[in-house]
Order: sequence, then C-alpha cells, then structure tokens
Amino acid sequence: NNDNDNDKDIEMNEINDPNDTDLSCIHYIDESKDKQRKDNDICFLLCHGNPTWSFLYRKMIIILSKKYRCVSIDCPGFGLSTAPKNYTFTTEQQSMII
Repeated sequence: NNDNDNDKDIEMNEINDPNDTDLSCIHYIDESKDKQRKDNDICFLLCHGNPTWSFLYRKMIIILSKKYRCVSIDCPGFGLSTAPKNYTFTTEQQSMII
C-alpha cells in the first residue's frame, strides 16, 4: 500500500517574522483544489493538540482539499516549527500565533 505517495502532494510552507528575532519560522499547510486561488467559500482550519503536528491531518487534507481550502499550522515547538526563547507553550501563547 502506497498511501505515503499521496503525502507528496501536500506542500509545507513557512512564515518568518522579521520583527521577532527569537522566532525562526512557523510551518503551515495551505491546500485547495485550485493552488493559485485561495479564496474558496469554505476553509477548514485544522489545529493540532499537544504533542502533535499538522502531519496528523495529512490524509484528511488530501481528501478535503479536493473541494475545500485546508489550512493547518505547526504551533511553535511542534512539527517543523521552532519556538522562541523563553516560550512557555501556554494556550494563550499558542492562540496568539494562530
């Protein structure tokens, strides 16, 4: 079974905040049927829990992105994202990123 072959269709992106030197980057997925157009009527924001990451949703994104826009981020310190110094991983801090 080559389920992982479909995972190659999901592209990871990153945001670098030039104003925050302690935050290296936040990785995210932004997928939709039309890769050039990101204004679909419905968007699913897939937020992972602790201690997971956006990769958890890869199979759902492959299915849902055929019809809807799907966005999922790796919160700081999870998955491919890095956390700034003195980051305490509170729900409040994570919500500020989202």
